[in-house]
Amino acid sequence: MPGQDQPGSTPRQSLCHELWILNRLNVAKPKKGQTVAIFGLGAVGLAADEGARVSGASRIIGADLVSSRFEPAKKFGVTDFVNPKDQNRPVQEVIVEMTDGGVDQSVECTGNIQAMISAFECVHDGWGVAVLVGVPNKDDALKTHPANF
Repeated sequence: MPGQDQPGSTPRQSLCHELWILNRLNVAKPKKGQTVAIFGLGAVGLAADEGARVSGASRIIGADLVSSRFEPAKKFGVTDFVNPKDQNRPVQEVIVEMTDGGVDQSVECTGNIQAMISAFECVHDGWGVAVLVGVPNKDDALKTHPANF
């Protein structure tokens, strides 16, 4: 049921948030055949997964620290899974290698600064688009290479 992942939210608030997520995905405008990485496979990430699937993405890579989220995410179109805790290098490097140069689009749905950096750094140089949906803590600072902007 919508709203269960967000304590205190009403179904209407949850629906509005899910529509906002789909609007953010529209910013990225994934096209048929493109690759998309989704950071966070909770309710927000699954909405982004579904949007990428409906858009015709050929490959959707889900990244999450909770491995039990991987199996349910397949129902929303996720084709590949990466748990950053299981890697011996930054997850963005793993995704760049998996995709031979980076994804076309990434969507960050956690609010975690490291996930945001990974979202920026896993897109293809020159044309990749990173969309940040998650909201970080007010004291967090995003630090990444200027070429990522």
